[in-house]
Amino acid sequence: MSNEKTVNVTVIHKPGATPNVELVSDDLPIVDGNLVFKNDANDGFFVRFNLDPTTLGKYYFPNTKDEALFVKVNQGGTAECPKSGTWDGFRPHKLDNGNKTLVVFNKNGKLPANKKEERFSFTLRVREDKFSGTDFLELDPGGINQNGGVKATSWMSTALLVGVAVGVVATLAAQTLLPG
Repeated sequence: MSNEKTVNVTVIHKPGATPNVELVSDDLPIVDGNLVFKNDANDGFFVRFNLDPTTLGKYYFPNTKDEALFVKVNQGGTAECPKSGTWDGFRPHKLDNGNKTLVVFNKNGKLPANKKEERFSFTLRVREDKFSGTDFLELDPGGINQNGGVKATSWMSTALLVGVAVGVVATLAAQTLLPG
């Protein structure tokens, strides 16, 4: 990890709605309630899930970061709200801002063979007491890894320079052959 992108996402509670959460971000596209991740030549993302003070003001992420997030990769198009589980591709990194922010690392790594994207479901878990208790409010958004960025490598740079040089030589040769 050396070129991760940090993004902010506000988590808004929508009681009685399905899903019961709305995600808002100026840093990531959100399609049908799913955060969409494209690398854009970054080594993954640090996602800062910030609890909305109006709708989640009395809630906190639990004091143990691993209790705050359950994740599972969607199989066969199903997008169930996970009640347990972890995934190395989207894992809790740390708690911040007095447990009002959960920072998650999204590796957004290489996609499985023959896939353009990898969809996953996750549950953000909050409660009124950050230190104890078992009564969690479970918020159920989703995500899509598209791994869209490509880092320029030395062979790409060399190919580009060779292409430019060939173009310059061809242009000069054509100008020399033209009358006038």
